Amino acid sequence: MYADLQRFLDAVERLLDLWHRKLLRFEVSPRVGVSFVFDEAAEAEKPAPGGGLYNDLEDAIDAVASGTAVDEFVTARSQPRLNFPDPETPEVAGQKYEAVQRVVTEAHLQERLLLTATSKLPILAAHEWEVVNREADSSRRAAAQKGRYAILRLTAERLMTVGWDAPEHVTVLALDADRLSALLEDLTRLSQALIHQEENEHRDTEAKT
Repeated sequence: MYADLQRFLDAVERLLDLWHRKLLRFEVSPRVGVSFVFDEAAEAEKPAPGGGLYNDLEDAIDAVASGTAVDEFVTARSQPRLNFPDPETPEVAGQKYEAVQRVVTEAHLQERLLLTATSKLPILAAHEWEVVNREADSSRRAAAQKGRYAILRLTAERLMTVGWDAPEHVTVLALDADRLSALLEDLTRLSQALIHQEENEHRDTEAKT
């Protein structure tokens, strides 16, 4: 079912606020489109589930991020669909489309979704970490093997030209504190370089217009 319009609009504003405060991350996957990952600190602030709200939000954001035109969006919602048996009026659908355009634009979701769908390289889909205190292992050299380190698990996926013909790529790394610090420094520089390039391209585009 589709969510009530005002509840939907309020939820969009809440999502944007949480995203700007880095309490929400939008995951973009070629398998499932756009989904939400909330920080634990956002538990009390995130939109309350129920009434089809999250299905409605994800469906609308995914459609806009995928490049669906507003008239196509409105037409699709005017008819019964899987998970949405009751049609939505064109006026309501149009207002929801306009609302989620802000999310798609500010979070660069259309560009990110395009990258996942066209990249010939695996795309990072998920990451997990934990800190481990090792006392011993199968080598039986307990004293020499003791120590604390981090385990970083990276899961990547790739959309092939004809369906899904490859499993997920999983890489598990063991990192001590020094290696982790060096990795963080390099990733920070990489992020700054990417942002700098995007800002230059944006300025060039504005200058041409």
